[in-house]
Amino acid sequence: LRYCLNHALEEAGHDLMALKDLESIGVDPSSVLSSEPLPETQALIAYLFHISSQKDATARLGYSYWAEDAYSFIEELLTAMRRDLQLADRNMTFFVAHSELDATHSDEVKKIIGRTCADAALQDDVLTVLKTTLHLSGRILDAAYSEYARKRTLPIPPRATVDRGQARTN
Repeated sequence: LRYCLNHALEEAGHDLMALKDLESIGVDPSSVLSSEPLPETQALIAYLFHISSQKDATARLGYSYWAEDAYSFIEELLTAMRRDLQLADRNMTFFVAHSELDATHSDEVKKIIGRTCADAALQDDVLTVLKTTLHLSGRILDAAYSEYARKRTLPIPPRATVDRGQARTN
Protein backbone atom coordinates (compact mmCIF):
# COMPACT_ATOMS: atom_id res chain seq x y z
CA LEU A 1 0.00 0.00 0.00
CA ARG A 2 2.85 2.36 0.85
CA TYR A 3 4.40 1.78 -2.59
CA CYS A 4 1.07 2.40 -4.35
CA LEU A 5 0.51 5.68 -2.50
CA ASN A 6 4.06 6.91 -3.07
CA HIS A 7 3.84 5.94 -6.72
CA ALA A 8 0.55 7.83 -7.11
CA LEU A 9 2.24 10.90 -5.65
CA GLU A 10 5.10 10.55 -8.16
CA GLU A 11 2.59 10.37 -11.01
CA ALA A 12 0.76 13.53 -9.92
CA GLY A 13 1.00 16.17 -12.62
CA HIS A 14 1.86 13.80 -15.43
CA ASP A 15 -1.56 14.50 -16.90
CA LEU A 16 -0.36 18.09 -17.33
CA MET A 17 2.63 16.77 -19.29
CA ALA A 18 0.24 15.04 -21.71
CA LEU A 19 -1.84 18.21 -21.94
CA LYS A 20 1.30 20.22 -22.77
CA ASP A 21 2.18 17.69 -25.49
CA LEU A 22 -1.25 18.12 -27.04
CA GLU A 23 -0.92 21.90 -26.86
CA SER A 24 2.46 21.65 -28.63
CA ILE A 25 0.69 20.19 -31.68
CA GLY A 26 -2.07 22.77 -31.72
CA VAL A 27 -4.75 21.20 -29.55
CA ASP A 28 -6.56 23.73 -27.36
CA PRO A 29 -6.03 22.60 -23.72
CA SER A 30 -9.46 23.90 -22.72
CA SER A 31 -11.10 21.57 -25.27
CA VAL A 32 -9.34 18.61 -23.66
CA LEU A 33 -10.21 19.69 -20.13
CA SER A 34 -13.88 20.15 -21.03
CA SER A 35 -14.14 16.88 -22.97
CA GLU A 36 -15.65 13.66 -21.67
CA PRO A 37 -13.31 10.65 -21.40
CA LEU A 38 -14.03 7.78 -23.76
CA PRO A 39 -16.28 5.10 -22.24
CA GLU A 40 -13.34 2.68 -22.46
CA THR A 41 -11.19 5.05 -20.39
CA GLN A 42 -13.96 5.40 -17.83
CA ALA A 43 -14.23 1.59 -17.66
CA LEU A 44 -10.51 1.18 -16.89
CA ILE A 45 -10.61 3.88 -14.22
CA ALA A 46 -13.73 2.37 -12.64
CA TYR A 47 -12.17 -1.10 -12.67
CA LEU A 48 -8.97 0.14 -10.99
CA PHE A 49 -11.02 1.99 -8.39
CA HIS A 50 -13.05 -1.18 -7.76
CA ILE A 51 -9.92 -3.33 -7.39
CA SER A 52 -8.30 -0.78 -5.10
CA SER A 53 -11.32 -0.69 -2.81
CA GLN A 54 -12.27 -4.39 -2.87
CA LYS A 55 -8.98 -6.32 -2.98
CA ASP A 56 -5.64 -6.41 -1.23
CA ALA A 57 -3.39 -3.56 -2.38
CA THR A 58 -1.11 -6.05 -4.10
CA ALA A 59 -3.83 -6.93 -6.63
CA ARG A 60 -3.52 -3.42 -8.11
CA LEU A 61 0.12 -4.21 -8.87
CA GLY A 62 -1.09 -6.43 -11.72
CA TYR A 63 -1.76 -3.26 -13.68
CA SER A 64 1.56 -1.72 -12.69
CA TYR A 65 3.42 -4.91 -13.64
CA TRP A 66 2.71 -4.52 -17.34
CA ALA A 67 2.08 -0.75 -17.54
CA GLU A 68 5.46 0.14 -16.07
CA ASP A 69 7.21 -2.16 -18.56
CA ALA A 70 5.21 -1.55 -21.74
CA TYR A 71 7.62 0.63 -23.69
CA SER A 72 9.42 -2.16 -25.50
CA PHE A 73 6.01 -3.39 -26.65
CA ILE A 74 4.70 -0.01 -27.83
CA GLU A 75 7.92 1.23 -29.44
CA GLU A 76 6.52 0.43 -32.89
CA LEU A 77 3.39 2.47 -32.09
CA LEU A 78 5.47 5.40 -30.84
CA THR A 79 7.66 5.25 -33.95
CA ALA A 80 4.54 5.26 -36.15
CA MET A 81 3.14 8.23 -34.21
CA ARG A 82 6.37 10.15 -34.73
CA ARG A 83 6.42 9.31 -38.42
CA ASP A 84 2.74 9.54 -39.36
CA LEU A 85 1.86 12.53 -37.20
CA GLN A 86 5.26 14.19 -37.73
CA LEU A 87 5.95 14.46 -34.00
CA ALA A 88 9.25 15.21 -32.32
CA ASP A 89 10.27 14.15 -28.81
CA ARG A 90 9.27 17.63 -27.60
CA ASN A 91 5.69 16.75 -28.66
CA MET A 92 5.82 13.43 -26.82
CA THR A 93 7.35 14.35 -23.47
CA PHE A 94 4.79 12.22 -21.62
CA PHE A 95 6.04 9.07 -23.36
CA VAL A 96 9.71 10.05 -23.44
CA ALA A 97 9.87 10.93 -19.73
CA HIS A 98 7.78 7.93 -18.70
CA SER A 99 9.96 5.45 -20.56
CA GLU A 100 12.87 6.47 -18.36
CA LEU A 101 10.93 6.74 -15.07
CA ASP A 102 9.03 3.52 -15.60
CA ALA A 103 12.15 1.38 -15.94
CA THR A 104 12.82 2.01 -12.23
CA HIS A 105 9.14 1.57 -11.33
CA SER A 106 9.03 -1.77 -13.14
CA ASP A 107 11.90 -3.14 -11.05
CA GLU A 108 10.20 -1.91 -7.85
CA VAL A 109 6.87 -3.51 -8.78
CA LYS A 110 8.51 -6.87 -9.51
CA LYS A 111 10.32 -6.81 -6.15
CA ILE A 112 7.15 -5.94 -4.23
CA ILE A 113 5.12 -8.64 -5.96
CA GLY A 114 7.90 -11.14 -5.18
CA ARG A 115 7.93 -10.15 -1.50
CA THR A 116 4.20 -9.81 -0.86
CA CYS A 117 2.41 -12.29 -3.13
CA ALA A 118 3.45 -15.51 -1.45
CA ASP A 119 0.12 -17.35 -1.60
CA ALA A 120 -1.83 -18.54 -4.64
CA ALA A 121 -4.84 -16.29 -3.99
CA LEU A 122 -2.75 -13.09 -4.09
CA GLN A 123 -0.90 -14.31 -7.17
CA ASP A 124 -4.24 -15.04 -8.89
CA ASP A 125 -5.50 -11.55 -8.01
CA VAL A 126 -2.41 -9.93 -9.52
CA LEU A 127 -2.72 -12.04 -12.67
CA THR A 128 -6.44 -11.30 -13.02
CA VAL A 129 -5.85 -7.55 -12.71
CA LEU A 130 -2.95 -7.78 -15.16
CA LYS A 131 -5.08 -9.52 -17.80
CA THR A 132 -8.16 -7.35 -17.27
CA THR A 133 -6.33 -4.02 -17.35
CA LEU A 134 -4.31 -5.05 -20.39
CA HIS A 135 -7.57 -5.93 -22.17
CA LEU A 136 -9.24 -2.67 -21.12
CA SER A 137 -6.19 -0.64 -22.17
CA GLY A 138 -6.30 -2.29 -25.58
CA ARG A 139 -9.93 -1.21 -25.92
CA ILE A 140 -8.86 2.37 -25.09
CA LEU A 141 -6.33 2.30 -27.94
CA ASP A 142 -8.96 0.89 -30.32
CA ALA A 143 -11.46 3.57 -29.29
CA ALA A 144 -8.89 6.38 -29.54
CA TYR A 145 -7.98 5.31 -33.05
CA SER A 146 -11.65 5.03 -34.02
CA GLU A 147 -12.25 8.57 -32.77
CA TYR A 148 -9.19 9.82 -34.64
CA ALA A 149 -10.25 8.00 -37.84
CA ARG A 150 -13.84 9.25 -37.51
CA LYS A 151 -12.70 12.84 -37.21
CA ARG A 152 -10.29 12.42 -40.14
CA THR A 153 -12.73 10.27 -42.18
CA LEU A 154 -10.24 7.41 -42.34
CA PRO A 155 -11.30 3.77 -42.67
CA ILE A 156 -11.75 2.04 -39.34
CA PRO A 157 -10.24 -1.48 -39.46
CA PRO A 158 -12.06 -4.40 -37.85
CA ARG A 159 -11.21 -4.81 -34.17
CA ALA A 160 -8.81 -7.65 -33.43
CA THR A 161 -9.69 -9.78 -30.43
CA VAL A 162 -8.06 -12.75 -28.82
CA ASP A 163 -10.14 -15.81 -28.10
CA ARG A 164 -8.43 -18.81 -26.48
CA GLY A 165 -5.10 -17.78 -27.89
CA GLN A 166 -6.39 -17.38 -31.46
CA ALA A 167 -6.57 -13.94 -33.06
CA ARG A 168 -9.71 -13.07 -34.96
CA THR A 169 -11.41 -9.93 -36.17
CA ASN A 170 -14.90 -8.69 -35.43
